[in-house]
Amino acid sequence: MYRCVSFIALETNTSPEDEDKLVEEIKKRQIFLRVPAENEQDGRLITVLLNDEDVSWKIRSEEVGALASITAQHPMVREELVKQQQQISSSQNVVMEGRDITHTVLPNAQLKIFLDADPAVRAQRRFAELQSRG
Repeated sequence: MYRCVSFIALETNTSPEDEDKLVEEIKKRQIFLRVPAENEQDGRLITVLLNDEDVSWKIRSEEVGALASITAQHPMVREELVKQQQQISSSQNVVMEGRDITHTVLPNAQLKIFLDADPAVRAQRRFAELQSRG
């Protein structure tokens, strides 16, 4: 979801530092996550829709990824996305990943699993992922 915010920033020429404008832009859109449909079996683990536009692969670009660490630092952006994450989890069973999920988004989750990977292993995985996409 934070990658969606970065994608929105790029799409609207909004500075990733402009917290107020980012929140305004987030509120204009709906981020929807779902299991990939039959015709979406292209290696994705989840389909990400931004106002009905499939951005599942667009948000995986290096440019979007680089901005995500900036946009995710804004408290009001985080607050807005936490609301959306909690709304998603209130209507269906979910598996969520992220740094804030267990203590901020879903503090009363039935099951919490903490996984940690060595930075070198994470880098190898990311490199392999990028290579597989050319």
